[in-house]
Amino acid sequence: MLRCPGHLGMLVPSMRHLAIAVTVLLAGCTGLNAAFQDDGSGTDSGDGSASGGTGGTSETSQADDGGTKTTAGTGAVSTSGAEESGDTSSMPSDLPPSTEGFHVPIAFHPREEPLENFVARAKIEAPYLEGVPLEELDFRYPDTEQPVPFEVIEYDPEVGLFDAWVLLDTWGDEGPTVVELVVGFPRVPPQSPWVDFQHVWHLDGDGLVDVAGPSSGEYSGYVQREGIEEGIVGASRAFDGADDVAAVSGLTDPSMTFAVYGWARIDADPDDEVPLFARNAGPPHEESAEDNDVDWAITVDENGDVRALLRTISGVVMPTATQVVKDDGWHHYGLSVQSNVLWFYIDGYQTYAIFSALPINAFASTLSMAGWSGETAAGDPLFHGELDEVMLTYRELPQTWMLAVYDNQVVPEGTYTVGAPVPE
Repeated sequence: MLRCPGHLGMLVPSMRHLAIAVTVLLAGCTGLNAAFQDDGSGTDSGDGSASGGTGGTSETSQADDGGTKTTAGTGAVSTSGAEESGDTSSMPSDLPPSTEGFHVPIAFHPREEPLENFVARAKIEAPYLEGVPLEELDFRYPDTEQPVPFEVIEYDPEVGLFDAWVLLDTWGDEGPTVVELVVGFPRVPPQSPWVDFQHVWHLDGDGLVDVAGPSSGEYSGYVQREGIEEGIVGASRAFDGADDVAAVSGLTDPSMTFAVYGWARIDADPDDEVPLFARNAGPPHEESAEDNDVDWAITVDENGDVRALLRTISGVVMPTATQVVKDDGWHHYGLSVQSNVLWFYIDGYQTYAIFSALPINAFASTLSMAGWSGETAAGDPLFHGELDEVMLTYRELPQTWMLAVYDNQVVPEGTYTVGAPVPE
C-alpha cells in the first residue's frame, strides 16, 4: 500500500540552516500505486553460505558439474507499465544442439528512450543448453560480431539454465536491441559489463564483494554475522536487526553527480530510524562530522516507512515526509543526484526531489548498509531485513533508467524475446 501525502508544500529553513531549501513532490501517486499493487515477494531459491567476521572479505564462484553456479532468482510481477513489444514466450526447445555450434538471438524490447551502457539481465532455460560447458557459452553483438561483456549469475547445465548480466551499449527506443548467445565454441574469459559503475555489490556470497571497484572485488570493510537468503537476483544478504551490520570504509569519491540504488525487503520495524544504505552518516538527529558536507541516506523508520533524506552539518534533516508503508515484499529504492538536487525513486518511479544549498557528494569515507556508520554495539538500532544488488554510478539517472532496472531485474523474460537457435 502506498501512502502519499495530501500535499507537500514549500519548506523554508532558517537563515542559519540554508542547506536544504524545499522538497517537491514530483511523481504522481497514481503511478506509484500501480507499482505497489504487487508486493514483489516472489523469488527463486538458491544455495549459498555466509561467513562473518571483520576486515576485508572476498567472494569466489563455486564450480558444479559443467560450469560455474551461483544463485539466481526472480521477483514479483512487474507493475511499472513500461512499454513492451513482441512475443515473450519461452525459447523454442525442439532443436537439438549442433555439433558445429549455433547462436540464439535475444531481442530486448524498445524502451521509452535510449539507455546507454545498460547492464541487463538475460535468463534463458532450454534443453539444448543441457550439458554444454560454461566455457562454450558466449554473447556477441550481431552487427559487429564483437563479444559482449557479461557476468554469470547462474549456470546449471543439468537443466539448461543460463542467467547472466549482459552489457547493452545502447538499449534503443525505436526497435529491438539484439544480442546473440553463441553456443558450442570455446571462448576467452568475458570482460566485465560494469563499465559505467564505480561500485556493485551483489550481496550474494561470502562477505562483501565489489565487482566493479578498482580493487578487483576486495576492499576494507566489516561484516557481522549476516546470512544468505533468496534474493531478487541470486541470493541476498539478511540482517537480523540485532547485531548484523555491514560497512565499506576507505571510499573517497568526490563526484557530485551520481546514483545509488538497490533492493530491500523489510522483515520488522526497527526501534528507531536506520539506513538501508547511507553515506558517512550517523543517526538523523546527530550533527554531521564533516564540515560543509551534506550526508544522504535511504532509511526505514520505526513505523516501517521509507524515505530518502539529506542531513546538514548542523543536523537539519529534510524532508520530514515518508513515502511508502512497509509490506513484506521486495522493493527497489534509489536516489539520483546532480550537484545539489536529489531525486528519490521507489520501484522505478520518482516520488520527490530535495534541493540543497550545499553540494551533495557520493562518499566521504564510508558507505553504511543496514546500520549507521560505526553503530555496531548491542542495543543500537539496526535494519532487520534483506538487501540485494546495491549499485553506484557517477551518472544522473532518469526515471526511464530506474523503470528499466525494475522491469528487467524483477521479470527479465518480460523485457526481451528469445528466438530460435540458428546453426553457425
